[in-house]
Amino acid sequence: MSYQVADQWEWTLKVDSYMVGPEWTLRPAYQLKLQQEVGERHFAAGGLGYETLYREGVVFVLTRLNSVIRRAPRLHETVRLQTWHRSPKGSQFFRCYRFLSEAGDPLIESVSAFTLVDPVQHRLLRPAAFEKFGVAGQDYTVDCPDPAKMRMPAGLQPVGDHVVRRSEIDFNGHLNNTEYAELLADYAPGGMEGRTVTGFGIAYRKESREGQALALSALDDGSTVWMQGDRDGATCFTASMSYTR
Repeated sequence: MSYQVADQWEWTLKVDSYMVGPEWTLRPAYQLKLQQEVGERHFAAGGLGYETLYREGVVFVLTRLNSVIRRAPRLHETVRLQTWHRSPKGSQFFRCYRFLSEAGDPLIESVSAFTLVDPVQHRLLRPAAFEKFGVAGQDYTVDCPDPAKMRMPAGLQPVGDHVVRRSEIDFNGHLNNTEYAELLADYAPGGMEGRTVTGFGIAYRKESREGQALALSALDDGSTVWMQGDRDGATCFTASMSYTR
């Protein structure tokens, strides 16, 4: 079967009230929800939605992401969200995202890294397994560094245990990737009141399911909140969120 996936996909949308926080701007968690949705819409428009990929024995698993926020979109602002699938590098696939104002000014630029996995056997697949779909990866990127291995600073302190709730679980049965941005904001030392988020990164290392507890530790170095979530002696995720006051 031939799939007709566009080189780039654009979605024009309005920032609704449920997407914003007390600053009246798009919350990082909802930024990630929109990125997740636009990526699905991009491939689905070409006949290659999640259900099709699953039937074909391949799914993309998010491993890392990085985001630069120049100005968070405001309540009721109309934005253009662009996305494209980049050429793989080693075993990693990349997807770029760009939020633009109506005037075309860049607001947010983001890059996500994925691995290809067999959804039944739960084993990693090489990029060659995706070649049969004939989707060309693009060679251009955004003004945001590719997500890399995160080096955590020394001195993180316990900030609480978070028990994964059913409302945080996605259709894969685990804590959805967007919820980690909420953990960063909810458990940041001193809270996020009076701080403007300028960027964030998350590395996903081990999934968490409903009822499991994450032992969270964090550090605020004056410009970045660093966070790590552990369970049973293993690190499940690391994350950072930069800000200005």
